Amino acid sequence: MTGVALKVLAPKAFSPALEALATAYAAQTSRNIDFVFGPASGTQAASITSRLAAGEAADLAMLPLALMDDQVRAGLVRSEGLTPVLRSSIGMCVAAGSPVPDISNVAALRQVLLQANSIALSTAGSGAYVAGKLLAKLGVEAEVRAKCRITGDEPVGQVVARGGASIGFQQISELLPVSGITFAGPLPEAVQLHTDVAAGVLTGSTHIAEAQAFMAFLQAPHVAGLFTSAGLTPLLFNPQGLPT
Repeated sequence: MTGVALKVLAPKAFSPALEALATAYAAQTSRNIDFVFGPASGTQAASITSRLAAGEAADLAMLPLALMDDQVRAGLVRSEGLTPVLRSSIGMCVAAGSPVPDISNVAALRQVLLQANSIALSTAGSGAYVAGKLLAKLGVEAEVRAKCRITGDEPVGQVVARGGASIGFQQISELLPVSGITFAGPLPEAVQLHTDVAAGVLTGSTHIAEAQAFMAFLQAPHVAGLFTSAGLTPLLFNPQGLPT
């Protein structure tokens, strides 16, 4: 490949879609994208916010909007040209071959939680939301909280696939690639937690033009399928958003 290889810090939850996107971008432009994946935030050195605070050299970052706003205020990401990229939502899975319960409405979801023997959740945002807010919102925290199994190192889908829990909740994009499970569907809209993710150019990047060209590619309509096939919703696609 020719030209500059851009380094992009991005949440690991979206890695399948973003790796496919990098391949498509390289094929179309002969420019490489080097994604560095990690948790969006947290105290561990691998998290994107920790990397930015430590001054790690990179060209772009992709973060949930609230976290991105923090990085702009800290002077680590340029405010000009911030680009909304994708929306991620939470879904539920069961082991492959198990009956797939209906969670299409709040009442049905509430019954599924009450009837589940055990529930796998991640330590990240989706798990914190389900354990910390959703159960209380549904009025089932007292009955359900003790059944939750929090997993940090192992994806929720893998926990469910090996029989470690009867159901699991995580970002849909993290559930879909896992074998041995069946995706039951998203949380009902009334209790769903959407996470909108934006891309921004780091103030320390020396490849501004190349970074802007990549963000234009993120808005191109033909890229939308890469996100939707991974269980993500593309945001603000621009018919003129084509790389040069």
